Amino acid sequence: MSVPLLLLLLLQSSQPLSSFVPRITSTSPTFQISPRHTLFGLSAATSPSSSSLSSSLPELDLNLAIMKDLKTNDYAIVDDFLSPTQIDAVIEDIASLRSDNRFSVAGIGQDKSNTVNSEIRKTETMFIYPKLQFPTNALSFLYPTLDRMALTLGSRFQVKMDLALTEALYAYYPNGGFYKKHIDAVPSSASVLREFSFLIYLNKEWSKSDGGCLRLYIDDENHLDVEPTAGKLVIFKSDTLPHEVLETSAERLAVVGWFNREVTPGDISALGGGDLITKLPLLLASAVLIGVGVSML
Repeated sequence: MSVPLLLLLLLQSSQPLSSFVPRITSTSPTFQISPRHTLFGLSAATSPSSSSLSSSLPELDLNLAIMKDLKTNDYAIVDDFLSPTQIDAVIEDIASLRSDNRFSVAGIGQDKSNTVNSEIRKTETMFIYPKLQFPTNALSFLYPTLDRMALTLGSRFQVKMDLALTEALYAYYPNGGFYKKHIDAVPSSASVLREFSFLIYLNKEWSKSDGGCLRLYIDDENHLDVEPTAGKLVIFKSDTLPHEVLETSAERLAVVGWFNREVTPGDISALGGGDLITKLPLLLASAVLIGVGVSML
């Protein structure tokens, strides 16, 4: 069977495209914590021990105020989303992975345009998706947290999310790091599948002089600067909200990612010019790249 024909059959299948992407399952132990509050059905901790993280999630509990903000403003901000213990675990994870040279200088764009441009972006990243077979303690908590968040958002906004296409990474902005104004879901690229963008900040004892705020452009005349304080979650629509990371004067850490919807046949035409046979492999390749954490904006 020819490659184009195989691709066509895959796209005509009733299964989501991600079902053809290998899935990696976790075999690591889980850690229990005492619930403090719930958001998206997730729990945080009340004075847990240093080793207590959680992969055990309570029943789905939509926070209507947060969802209303997201629907009305295209963004929502949640303070204290992670507990101090969880923050420390992720910080330690990033430090360990950076010492093992697992981080790389981040590019911009997707596919052939995924190049390094220090005039647009200065940061180091490590993709944490697809899920590691033997995740760290921090990832043992983050993986189910992000999965539940994606499904909750999809349910609330009536969008079919595809967990296998979730993108997420650890981001390290050195002193002087920044990312110029951009939008996360770009038409005629695989990033068009992005529905929601999110950031979880990890910066303890942050002060205004440290810089690194997330600037959300509400409209042509107004913007909001979000302080990157530890434990804070920011969610926003990937296709409607331009944003940038202001220059830092201190190290800045975050978990950054995008929740993607399922691929549809209509996405073929969204990839721009070329005939159908050209677009099919491009769409499949782009979706797989998202799944393995290669392409990014």
